[in-house]
Amino acid sequence: MGGQNGKAQLETSLTGMFSNTNDKSNEVLFSIAYDYVTANYRFQWNNDMWHYNQKQIYNADQSGNNGVVVAPTAYDQFADNDLRKTTWMLIGPQYKFGTTTAILGTQEYKNKPLVFVNNIQRNSENKTVSDMTQGEENSGARFAKYVPGQTTDANYWGNDEVIYRIAEVYFNKAEALMRKNGGAATPEAVDMVNAVRKRAFTTTDWATAAYTPSTLTMDELLAERGREFIFEGKRRTDLVRFGKFTTATWWDHQPTPASKSVFPIPTSQIAANSNLIQNDGY
Repeated sequence: MGGQNGKAQLETSLTGMFSNTNDKSNEVLFSIAYDYVTANYRFQWNNDMWHYNQKQIYNADQSGNNGVVVAPTAYDQFADNDLRKTTWMLIGPQYKFGTTTAILGTQEYKNKPLVFVNNIQRNSENKTVSDMTQGEENSGARFAKYVPGQTTDANYWGNDEVIYRIAEVYFNKAEALMRKNGGAATPEAVDMVNAVRKRAFTTTDWATAAYTPSTLTMDELLAERGREFIFEGKRRTDLVRFGKFTTATWWDHQPTPASKSVFPIPTSQIAANSNLIQNDGY
C-alpha cells in the first residue's frame, strides 16, 4: 500500500499526521486537502473548537466561538502517562505563544488567567452542571490534534483533514482477527494495536502499557479506538459495530434509542420513490 509519499507507514510521532505539512505524511491515506497561504482555503476546525482567545496559544490570527470541548469522561479515558492526553488536548493554564504570559478569559473569567478544567462547571454558582451547554468559558479540555503553526509559517493553516490513515487499517485488521477468533486477541492482533499505541508512551512506561492477548479484549479494543481516533469522526460507527451505540453513556449523554442505529431516509428520496418506507423512529 502506498501513495504519492511512498510506502504507507506509521508516523513515529503523534503530530506528523495532523501537522500543517501532513500532506507529506506517509501515515495519511486519504484526506481533504487545504492550502490557506496560497489558496485561502483551510480546515476551519477552530470556529467551534477554540476558545475566544485561543489564537494566542499558537500565534495565529483567528480564534473561535468556544462551542465544543472534550467530554470529561472522554478525557478520563486516557491514562496520565499516555502522551496523547497532553499532545492532542489542552488542559490547565494557557500561555501566549513562546512565553509564560497567561492568556486571559473574556467572559466569566474576563481579565483573569484562562485555565481549562476537565469539568463542565459554573463556579459563579459553585456547582458542576451535567449539561454540556451550560459550562463557563474554561470548562472542558480542548482538542489540539490540528495545530496551524504561526502566522509567519510558510504552511500556516495548511493542515489537511485526515479521513483515513494507516493506523486505522492496523486496528481494522486486528479487530477482524479477533472477531474471527471468537473475540479473543491473537498475537498478530496484539502486535498490530501495539504498533500504533507504542508511540503514545515513553520507553519506561511502555513495559506496562503494552497490550497482551489477555488484556486486549474487545471492550478494550473499542476503548483504545476511542483514544486513538478521538476527534476523527469514527466513534458513532464504532459504537454501532460493537453493539454499544444504544447502551453507551457518557457525561450528559443517555442511551440512544435502538432506532437511531440507522439514519433516516431523506424525505427527498421518499418523495421520489413511493416504494421507500421511512426507517422506524423517524
